[in-house]
Amino acid sequence: MKNQNLWDMFGLIDDELLEEADPYRINPPKKVSSNRFYKIISIVICALLVLNIAIFVPLGIKLNKDGGLGAGGTGGAGGSGEQDKVIIECIQNVTNLQVGKPDGTKNTIKLSSPIVGTASEYEDLVKALEEISNGRISSLEYGSPEHPFKEEIKDENDSYVETTDNQVAGVIEGDLIKRSDKYIYYLSDDTVKIYSIEKNDSKIISVNNLEGYIEAIENALEIPKQGAGAKTVVEPLNGKSQCEEIFLSPDCKTISVVLKIRKYMSSDIYGNENIELDEVYIDYTVLLSLNVEDPENVYLNNVTTLVGEYKEMRLLNGEFVLFTKFTPRARELAVPQYNDGDGFVLFPLEKIEQPSQYTTESYTLAFRIDGGEYKVKDCKAYASYDGHIYVSGDNIYLTRSYYETVYYDKEAASPEVKYVLVEKPDGTKKYEAVISPIPDNWEQYDGKLYKKQERITDILKVSFKNGKLGTADVVTVSGYLKDRYSLSQNGDILYVVTSEQTHHSYRAGEMGTKTTVIDESASVYCIDINAMAQISSVEDFAPKGEKVMAVKFEGAHAYVCTATEKTDPVFYFDLTYPAKITYSDTGTIPGFSTSLIDYGNGKLLGIGQDENSNVKVEIYEKVGNQVKITDTYIIDGFTSTDYKAYYVNRELGLFGFGIWDYSRDQVSKYVMLQIKNGYISEVFNVSLRGDNSTKRAVYIDGYFYLVSEGDFTAKEKQVTK
Repeated sequence: MKNQNLWDMFGLIDDELLEEADPYRINPPKKVSSNRFYKIISIVICALLVLNIAIFVPLGIKLNKDGGLGAGGTGGAGGSGEQDKVIIECIQNVTNLQVGKPDGTKNTIKLSSPIVGTASEYEDLVKALEEISNGRISSLEYGSPEHPFKEEIKDENDSYVETTDNQVAGVIEGDLIKRSDKYIYYLSDDTVKIYSIEKNDSKIISVNNLEGYIEAIENALEIPKQGAGAKTVVEPLNGKSQCEEIFLSPDCKTISVVLKIRKYMSSDIYGNENIELDEVYIDYTVLLSLNVEDPENVYLNNVTTLVGEYKEMRLLNGEFVLFTKFTPRARELAVPQYNDGDGFVLFPLEKIEQPSQYTTESYTLAFRIDGGEYKVKDCKAYASYDGHIYVSGDNIYLTRSYYETVYYDKEAASPEVKYVLVEKPDGTKKYEAVISPIPDNWEQYDGKLYKKQERITDILKVSFKNGKLGTADVVTVSGYLKDRYSLSQNGDILYVVTSEQTHHSYRAGEMGTKTTVIDESASVYCIDINAMAQISSVEDFAPKGEKVMAVKFEGAHAYVCTATEKTDPVFYFDLTYPAKITYSDTGTIPGFSTSLIDYGNGKLLGIGQDENSNVKVEIYEKVGNQVKITDTYIIDGFTSTDYKAYYVNRELGLFGFGIWDYSRDQVSKYVMLQIKNGYISEVFNVSLRGDNSTKRAVYIDGYFYLVSEGDFTAKEKQVTK
């Protein structure tokens, strides 16, 4: 095992237990209690039953109320000796992940193999998924337990300070950087670095490499195999497992790390040589809890493993709500699962929301997770809703976008006559004339086959009052969303900004060349969230051919930047009275903005590109019936479009971002600006190595602390309002 010294540092793995978990040992692990031993046997038997391994006659499998699997029936062929051998081999594949503590004690977290299969109760669901994928799933294009994680618990010696510009106040988002009064916590690849906050004397306190933890978890996530020659191929996502972001608990004692793991599997696990290797894999989202009470001695608290690719997570009132995207890769992997320490369990059928119309076979999985013990308190699966997610606090909004076919100016197509050989009941055969219908979804228009499609978005509201995943209602709007910032709840009104998109497709004859014309514009919608019904809108307000580039809401007001090529207008909407929406714009200006940031008092900052593809920062201000540009800052180079890569301090009017200046020997830098009295001034422009998306900054008591995966520096600079 690589980096053995890391295991020694963290006290993570007990060598004796690792030896006992060795799959080549004949005897089962000695330290497993009899109750736990029987529990493991039960899990393995269920896994074998679901897989329909040849030594068993297929048995009926029923889903219990608690989400576990139960089995009924009797054993079949194969003999007890062979059966025991298979069970022992599977038990030995279970890896025990040891959780070390500073006093030398260890707890065991068991990540047993996921149940790869489907129970009979899920047959209708799986058939529905297969139907939309043409018979082949995944073919569519398209604080520690003793310190509860509660908001009110504070350490008198340290306190939490928010660094992330969250979309909704009180709904905490993850980031690469978090801080308290005493320390800065930063995630760099698979390492959590902790820095002291001591001005010029600031230093790194500890470098906590998670590679050992990740390797143990990957080994524990072994997929059950079919046949003696079957192998599981582990190929981590993008060449490695990927740590996404961190959260700091309100009591500053726990860091939560979100980890993505992708495991590819050999096609012979399904006994099907026709399945390509890169099509068969499982995505996992793993939540790691690190105890950071003593920054010099960090250790692992808890591990929760969820099936699905990580999308987003929020922290609300001491509880996590986490979302993953789960796409079935084969029939045997059609039902979502999770494991919070007691083995993998399938979602109960009543926890899977099935839409009236499937648009994809993917799900968004929503999990409520306790912030202390990391137990899954509730889970829901929303089939086909795999788009952007907006969490307002009381409500969660899930989205999906798809194309709807619309016809107009229909004309009857000239029927095509074909002669088909038909066999009569008496056994004789003769040719009969058959009129061929026009191909599905096509109508004839001006002598050509014609189709019109409009892109639409369904928005599913899931109530989240009192921490419960409640009832769901849906509303449909035209167009598609750029991102989650295109949604905002204000009181009982949900504001939505979409890019309209219509496809007009022409084909000269059934086999002729297809020509598609795309119309684009933008629209604003006001939705009553109680009725989930549209109450007003302004449709196609942008010039034809333009789409939404950035949206920023400020209460009942919205700024929208649209663009085509290198020019854009910025629109200001007053949505105070939905029945009487008013708006104005800047007119056409060079360049475009990819992000909009409000600084209060009607001032808005846009960051994007000018007509020469340089970085452009502009101030927009509502003056009378117009939106005017009061100042512009342009710098050579390029920056990140990730909103979390920007430093936003509204109190002092500060805005910071990383930049690669390719006009000056490709210097990697960090730029800090201040917005004051409607003008932009440069506070500093300093060297900072690293990727722009990973650069972060905070301002504390007259010092800027700049950090990236390659650098950390404290820069003294007094800034006043």
